Amino acid sequence: MTEKKLCWLALGSNLSYGDMQPIDVVKAAIVALKDAGLNGVRVSFFYRTAPVPKSDQPDFINCVVIGHVSHSALEMLEICQSIEISFERDRAVRWGARTLDIDILNYDGQVYPSLDEWHVLASNVSPDTEMPKLVLPHPYMHARAFVLKPLSDVVPLLRHPVYNRTVDDLYSDLPDEDRAGVIPVEVK
Repeated sequence: MTEKKLCWLALGSNLSYGDMQPIDVVKAAIVALKDAGLNGVRVSFFYRTAPVPKSDQPDFINCVVIGHVSHSALEMLEICQSIEISFERDRAVRWGARTLDIDILNYDGQVYPSLDEWHVLASNVSPDTEMPKLVLPHPYMHARAFVLKPLSDVVPLLRHPVYNRTVDDLYSDLPDEDRAGVIPVEVK
């Protein structure tokens, strides 16, 4: 039997897909992740957030999903991208509006490609930065309220694999303006 690995995923949508509103797209993506082998799933509350970086595109619906998988990190990336494609995700513009975005935040505490390379990538927040196919943990998660707030709903005391700080600590260090922009959404 393959050992299960803990996987943290961030989901977001700010465009409709067919007759599905962004919140419905995110809910459907959670079902698709479970169908693809994400087990023991815990889902955060849902939040409405402005796009990051700031732009005139619509607000996002965001949540975080945590579960165990028997897939490798690269297989998980392929699964996430396949689900995005099934919702007609358009990657023409980096950080543009999208029907669905699924990011691997953390995969069993792994750091990839290397710690030194990770630090370089995490310090280059620009749409022009060339990124490898897979970076673990997500290079910007520690600075994004729309990731850390939902993550704190489900794993507040887990530690960032590089900074060795809890999710709650990282979230509390963010500017008040960033934290205030993460608005809970009632899910029906």
